[in-house]
Order: sequence, then C-alpha cells, then structure tokens
Amino acid sequence: SYSSTSPSFDKSTDIEIDSVSIAGFGSFRREVFYPLGNRGVVLLRGTNKDFGSDSNGVGKTTLAMASLWALTGSIDARPAQDGRVSDVVNDFSKFSEVTLRGRLNSKEFTLKRKKGASSGSLTFNYDGSDLTLQSLKDTQILIDEYFGTTLTRSIF
Repeated sequence: SYSSTSPSFDKSTDIEIDSVSIAGFGSFRREVFYPLGNRGVVLLRGTNKDFGSDSNGVGKTTLAMASLWALTGSIDARPAQDGRVSDVVNDFSKFSEVTLRGRLNSKEFTLKRKKGASSGSLTFNYDGSDLTLQSLKDTQILIDEYFGTTLTRSIF
C-alpha cells in the first residue's frame, strides 16, 4: 500500500500490469511482447542456446528491469547519487522503448518510455486521458504521484 497526501488519490495503490512491450532495451534488440494479464504470479525461466550455462544471459533480469525503467526512468531501485541513468539502449539499436499496459486502481493506464542517443520521451495515459506533460521531468513527477514513488522504488 502507498499513502498519498493528495486528496484525489485513494489511500492505497493497486497496480496490475497486463503487458510489457520491449524494443532495443538491454539484451532485447527486436520488439518482444509479454502478455501478463490474469496470469497470477509469473516466474521467469530461460534457456541459453548460444553459450554458457543454462539460463544466464537470456534476459530474465532485463525483462524485470524494463518495467522498473518504464515506471521510474531507472534500472536500479536505488536512487542514483549523481542523477544519471545507465545506458539502456541495446548496442545494435538506435533507441530503447518500453511500454507497460495495465490497471492502476482499476483504471486502465499505458505508460511508454523511449530513449535514444540524444533524446527521450515519456507518455502517460490514464483512464482514457492523455496526462503527458510538456517535459519528461514533469510527466515523471506526475507518474510518481499516481503510482507512488516509494512503491516503484521498492519493487525489486
């Protein structure tokens, strides 16, 4: 649960992620779509067919970090001391993009974060309304208010 001082929000935050779409993020060069709706607890398992041990390097952690990056702009649950974000763009891609779709307190949301070499974007739609603000920073502040910064920083 997340407590908010804003009068327009409930006392708790209920987040259900229905899908994650990833392109050019970390080890994911091509777009990959993961449906998660109505699946309960999802366990990630992978098989590395290229080299090394059974499941190392197949993208399990990257998949989880993609959701965190979309929500917070960070791939580390700990706030960065210098405010910088690690590079998330795949070595063979021009940009990285992650889209989350789901429900926040029973209302549909879509959140899309994109980062290229010199620019980035962040869009936020909630309950049928585009809540994207003029700057990425202002949109992030709004997302933090809706989702609860303490909640998203403690997911992993």
